[in-house]
Amino acid sequence: QDEPLTGRRFRRRELQRRKTQENKYMEYNVKLSRPYIRIRRPDGISFGGSQEWFEEKTIRDFGCGLIGAADVLLYVSRPAQAGEESRNAASGEEGTPEIPYEEYGRHVAALKRHFPIIPGFGMPGWFLSVGFNIIFRRQKSPYRARWGIPHRRLFSSIAEMLRQDI
Repeated sequence: QDEPLTGRRFRRRELQRRKTQENKYMEYNVKLSRPYIRIRRPDGISFGGSQEWFEEKTIRDFGCGLIGAADVLLYVSRPAQAGEESRNAASGEEGTPEIPYEEYGRHVAALKRHFPIIPGFGMPGWFLSVGFNIIFRRQKSPYRARWGIPHRRLFSSIAEMLRQDI
């Protein structure tokens, strides 16, 4: 007969559930095959952009989707590299091309029309997929974005995208 899960028994079962979940996530050990973008700023190198760099309040406060989109588009637009050079580049070692901060800022500004930010809210996920698909179609890219992956398939979908280097 099952008694209610309270106190110690509940915590033990919850810990077991979390450990099982963590093990499930650990099986998705996948790495990028090309170097991630590096932004050269006066204070050093950054891997990817930051909404905190922008003076425009809307971007600074609610621009994480726009910055994420900018980083993804820069990453997929770079040619894949093979062999040792790619491994060194992916780890951030010498040989990885750097993007000047000013160029990155222009890139983000150009993307604002495809990835609109709602002041006080940010950007709904489906805005991201629409913006990506507009750009992918315009560039005749083989990529397509989709919104609405069920939670139970989230990590397997992310792992599959990483395996395909997208």
